[in-house]
Amino acid sequence: LTQKHKDNCLEWAMPKLHWRMRRWRNVLWSDESYVCLDDKKRQIWVTRTPEEKWEDDCCVGTWAQSSIRAMVWGCVA
Repeated sequence: LTQKHKDNCLEWAMPKLHWRMRRWRNVLWSDESYVCLDDKKRQIWVTRTPEEKWEDDCCVGTWAQSSIRAMVWGCVA
């Protein structure tokens, strides 16, 4: 993550620091991801503690992807 990404996350989170559960019940979290469909097994393992989650040396950058892939999208409320 760039410093700008980190700053944006913090800027978004700080006003919500003291939200009560009833406000969080109105939040919908979503994300998308690619699923590779070929048989090339490219696994990336990252070992870290929860406190290290956003440290630069614990984040995986980009890697070569298969040309056969599907995008999936989901939400959690």
